[in-house]
Amino acid sequence: MADQGPRVTSRHPSDRVIKIVNPVLKAILRSPAHRALSKHLMILTVTGRKTGRTYDVVVARQDVDGGVVVLGGAPWGRNLRGGAPVRMLVGGRQRAGFAELGENPRHVAETFHEVMVRQGGVKAARMLGLAVQGSQTPSVEEIMPAVTDRNVVRIRYTDA
Repeated sequence: MADQGPRVTSRHPSDRVIKIVNPVLKAILRSPAHRALSKHLMILTVTGRKTGRTYDVVVARQDVDGGVVVLGGAPWGRNLRGGAPVRMLVGGRQRAGFAELGENPRHVAETFHEVMVRQGGVKAARMLGLAVQGSQTPSVEEIMPAVTDRNVVRIRYTDA
């Protein structure tokens, strides 16, 4: 049987799609209609380490252990190296937090795997930006090559 390539591949939306969709998502998340999206999405406000500029980004979130996990790979994540305070619009409510960036490939793959298992396996892959061949939840080893350009942001709430 011939090798069919990797079982898990990265599936990023194009920059063009993001530029069109993100303003719409931000508007909805800031409106009373946010409930339709707030279960899995939030607006994360990150401050640039060098420029001091603030970035409002729409991110998929996972509630884990009383905090939030964001699985990403966008350039704004570099501003969180070494840890940084952030603001979040979660469920229509402003929250404060402290974010830490994880870039270790094994740790990133383990976190993707943990979230996939918790959220229903292969069905969760698309929301995580992955394409999976077959119906079995992939192993950490199968996920690792697809997430080499990704990271994990763990945020603990710092407000009441």
